[in-house]
Amino acid sequence: MSELRCLVCGSSQLDPLGYKCGRCGMAIGLRNEKCYVTEETKEKLLAHSSELSKFGIEIQQHESLQKSAGGDLAGVGIALQIVEAMRPGTLRDLVCFLRKLAVPEEEVLSLRLDEPEQILTYYRMDKKRNGEDL
Repeated sequence: MSELRCLVCGSSQLDPLGYKCGRCGMAIGLRNEKCYVTEETKEKLLAHSSELSKFGIEIQQHESLQKSAGGDLAGVGIALQIVEAMRPGTLRDLVCFLRKLAVPEEEVLSLRLDEPEQILTYYRMDKKRNGEDL
């Protein structure tokens, strides 16, 4: 698994110059860098951290200082780390679990679990099978 991924869509494809995402053009970063998701998604992930650990995922919460136009802001960030090699089928099960938690597609992509096309296939495939609306 690539250590560098897009911070927005999760792709490991780089642009021809190698400094931004080749899929969406946004910034790239290390896999273990802070995940940029909404506060609602952070709360869901933290509340279900024990269930996520069964998938080999560790959620780390940390406080950070962020600079803004009005001064410094303290914020709480989360980092998602895959702590063990996933068994076949685990990624699909994880994506389905996140969907059941009502984590939006875009937020699941921002977690940088795998290539966006693969994540979206899993996210949408089971919705069709279970009769849920896309």
